Amino acid sequence: MQPDDGPLPGVAAERTALAWQRSSLSMIAVGALVVRWSMVQHLPAWPGIVLTAVVAVGSLVAVSKRYQQVRDSVRAGRTPRSRFLVPATAGLAVTVVIGVGAGMIVEYAHL
Repeated sequence: MQPDDGPLPGVAAERTALAWQRSSLSMIAVGALVVRWSMVQHLPAWPGIVLTAVVAVGSLVAVSKRYQQVRDSVRAGRTPRSRFLVPATAGLAVTVVIGVGAGMIVEYAHL
């Protein structure tokens, strides 16, 4: 980086990216647990696989997008805010959890 490139973004972007990655890994771990539980209970594993796949792909997009936003905001001297990405990601997580729960209820109803 050249000295005249402007202010460094500091650790804010990295800290934000790490927080998003931790959240993504937690959701992926929940998906893996749902798959494991489904196999132990002799139920279809698709709810956990769907949860894991959606979160993994979503986190690839969300983490990199949020990192770029924070880095660009800090370089411009603005406070990094997200009026769309955080609520959209939270909505996606809630939707996926509801979908997995509904899938599990449907599977239990067929027992």
